[in-house]
Amino acid sequence: MLRLVARWIGVDVGGKRKGFDVAVVDERRVLELKGGVDCDEVVAVVESVKPAVVAIDSPCCCAPEGQTTRDGERQLSKSICGIRWTPDERRVHASPYYAWIVEGLALFEALAPRDVEVIEVFPTASWTRWYGKRRSQARSAWTQQGLASLGLTDVPARTNQDQRDAIGAAVTARQHTHGLTETMGTIVVPAGCVTFARGILERAGMASVVVRRATQSDLGALLSLYEELAADKITAMPGDHHSSEAPLAEILADPRHELAVAVIDDQLVGAADLLVVPNLTHRGEPWAIVENVIVTCTARRTGVGRALMEHLIGLAQSAGCYKLQLISGTHRAEAHEFYRSLCLETVGDGFKIYFDEK
Repeated sequence: MLRLVARWIGVDVGGKRKGFDVAVVDERRVLELKGGVDCDEVVAVVESVKPAVVAIDSPCCCAPEGQTTRDGERQLSKSICGIRWTPDERRVHASPYYAWIVEGLALFEALAPRDVEVIEVFPTASWTRWYGKRRSQARSAWTQQGLASLGLTDVPARTNQDQRDAIGAAVTARQHTHGLTETMGTIVVPAGCVTFARGILERAGMASVVVRRATQSDLGALLSLYEELAADKITAMPGDHHSSEAPLAEILADPRHELAVAVIDDQLVGAADLLVVPNLTHRGEPWAIVENVIVTCTARRTGVGRALMEHLIGLAQSAGCYKLQLISGTHRAEAHEFYRSLCLETVGDGFKIYFDEK
């Protein structure tokens, strides 16, 4: 059975006594969460999981000699959120306050010979990009809500701050693979599907868009979106709530089918399907198709559609697909421009037959 096999690791760094917290995620789930491990144990997890990227919540280098901070830290502090400064190497090794940085530097060094991309991240910046500024809210409540907004499954019922930051680091690594990050100095921060439309949405008085996998509780909202998608075409109308429960459960249980939803202020404003298809041509690499793309009329031209498509394109890439395709009506010129902006190309005429129409 074909599955999305890519994995990402996030590491929250502590001092020698506290150790490291390690999170392993895939596109949908938290696969593993370990705490209190040492450097060698982190390396062993990396060698076992073989992740696409390892993201470490610790500086990968010190400030230049004689300086008390790094350029990327100043840039991040100015544009996203506050961050503790990293001074030069002499100061880092001279003060016990920076013991956690020393441990982080040792982990970067230990992973350097391994065949894996290792990046520096700052989960507080990630949570800020995903869920907005913390302001006066308690950090624990803020990151708990931010974690819930990511739509991951198999998250333990209770997590501490270090575990949540490890998960945040892992999700940042995942976005980095999908090209949905930016770099400030050496620090990688999210700039992808759940955040790139922030400016547009805030100017419209709306919160950030979050893209996640659908759940069974989304059924009512999904049916409303699909009624909007069908417009006046009777045969395209969705079924009623009761008759739709089993098909949705089947979709959610299928590892080759991703039903993604876009959420703003806890309201579903968009949805799209991705199906990954096993294949014998192209060296046996699968291919993917996108269907049922819908953004509610009040949220169009705000980046929601792009967020959905970036999410699905990333999933197709992680599944090893050699192509992604979709069909769009010939009269939808504006939609075609949108798809071209995502690097999709017009490659020919599409053909289909509807069996529910005469």
